[in-house]
Amino acid sequence: TIQKRDINGKYKDHNVSLIRIDLSNKEDIFALKKINDTWKDAIFTSDVYDDAKYLHDNDIFNSGRKFYILTTQKKRFNRLHPDSILAATGVSVKEFLPYVSIEHFETKPEFQFSEHNRLYKKVGTGLLNALKKAFEDKDITLHSVSSSLDFYKYNGFKQLSYDSMNLRFFRG
Repeated sequence: TIQKRDINGKYKDHNVSLIRIDLSNKEDIFALKKINDTWKDAIFTSDVYDDAKYLHDNDIFNSGRKFYILTTQKKRFNRLHPDSILAATGVSVKEFLPYVSIEHFETKPEFQFSEHNRLYKKVGTGLLNALKKAFEDKDITLHSVSSSLDFYKYNGFKQLSYDSMNLRFFRG
């Protein structure tokens, strides 16, 4: 759940979908390419797209790398609508580890916290909450950039040491 601005300018809860990118599906890879091409001020979208494209092009579908999008799209997920994508992430999953690692995390620039009068709010938090639910039996780790540190702390992640940019969301 994120928040969407209504006609009166008030934000209300809005349901979204977390979709796992099918690395064998060229349409899914194309959707990532489209957001990479159009999200001009995004920093990590190219990492998500480049990594997914490499795995797709080399038929590497069981590497433990998974890619997800948060979208307003509600049906026909076999044909993703790039304009409906609000956020994208790459996650490393190894079944034998008690955690998953977020490798890249990006929200559409026009919906980031610094943008005033944006149509959607809490997109990054929505993506994190969806990942917490998807991996409910695992901790979640990540390496943050300094400008995002407070955002992750706000969402329940703990710094692993005082001067570290490595964070972890601990279960229980």
